[in-house]
Amino acid sequence: MNKKLSISVLIITLASLIGIGVGVIINEPSYDLVDIQGSKENLGNVVFLQSQKTDLYKSIQSIVSKDGFEVKKYKNNEKFRGEYNKIIISNPDLFKNYYPEGNTIYKSNENVGYVESFSTTYNENGEFVQEFTIHNKDLKTGEINEWYFTLPEKIKEDKNIEHKFVVGIKNDKVYILNSIVDGIDYNHKGELTSIGDSSLNLYTFNLNNQEVKKNNTYKAFEKEGYKAILNLTEGFNKNNKIYTLVEQANLKDKSKVDYYLVYYDINNNKFNTIKEPVIKDSSTSLLGGNITISADVEGDILYLLQHNKGEEENINIKLSKIDLKNDKIDYVDKDYKTGNVDGNYDVVAFRILNNKIYMCINSWKDSNGKYSKDERMKNDIVVLDEKTGQILYKGEYINDSLDYPINHILTKDEL
Repeated sequence: MNKKLSISVLIITLASLIGIGVGVIINEPSYDLVDIQGSKENLGNVVFLQSQKTDLYKSIQSIVSKDGFEVKKYKNNEKFRGEYNKIIISNPDLFKNYYPEGNTIYKSNENVGYVESFSTTYNENGEFVQEFTIHNKDLKTGEINEWYFTLPEKIKEDKNIEHKFVVGIKNDKVYILNSIVDGIDYNHKGELTSIGDSSLNLYTFNLNNQEVKKNNTYKAFEKEGYKAILNLTEGFNKNNKIYTLVEQANLKDKSKVDYYLVYYDINNNKFNTIKEPVIKDSSTSLLGGNITISADVEGDILYLLQHNKGEEENINIKLSKIDLKNDKIDYVDKDYKTGNVDGNYDVVAFRILNNKIYMCINSWKDSNGKYSKDERMKNDIVVLDEKTGQILYKGEYINDSLDYPINHILTKDEL
């Protein structure tokens, strides 16, 4: 009896394992690429890399290049030579397969680490408190430490509170540019209905004694009929300067917003503002009030891509270029369009290389009147001629997975 029972259990176990194996194969996402317009030859030396997790350690990765379309299944994550990726790969004991946002990572000759937003909470007085963890590795000794800290400034609870931060480092101090926005509301058109309050402060964390200190507060310049919104849009660190965009909202017509580039100079311990707006009146006839801004830094040039949904399912695009060496602004007098995308979209990656605009776009249709992403999400890659606006190439990933892909735009030297 026991022998028959053992055989039955064995058969059931083997059947279950076979079923699981078949299920994994059946549920394995299919991958393909459809050429919509133009030729992949126009990608030049740039590749699009998209990856999706299949389990904790492995993923499906696809690479689109001028040589074709390649899918690598169940490989470890691609290690490429981007600025922050090199730091993460070189210090696996610190990052432990964790990939933080690039603007939260710092590195000097003595230290490397990242700042993590641990939580936000309210104290017994009803004040909003920001809690952080700093993960630091001493490059001389290899010692790794984790320190918990809160920023000393607290604000009273109101509504729609948001906070963002960017970091840098000099000597034994980690610099944290932090913004808090309180009570800002937008309507369905993306226009401001309530400006509320906001602040932009520079803090330092001393790695030797773990002292947190508030060093400086940004004082927005006065512009008649406007009010500044300090919400740390597209923050990044370059040459010991921590950059962000500051909005100046028109009080009479809140659909009109100018954007100024602000940076904290770590070497000189002060804030500076580029005098001219890097984006003028975002409610131009092309874009309207509901725009999204994406940033890309190539060498000493900052590219700001302003985009929103236009007519005939296009995404409308305007471009600004800022030379970070001399603070010179170039407003590109050209209107760009991406071709057809679904009703809702995200520009998840973009770079400007070799006078071409490279973009990864996710788009999806409304589901039962709600903004929910489903298996019908489209993943488009688009290449535009920066000078003429011509669509040089457009392709669409076809993939039945519900997981969100990670997109990278890389040169072949970086891959």
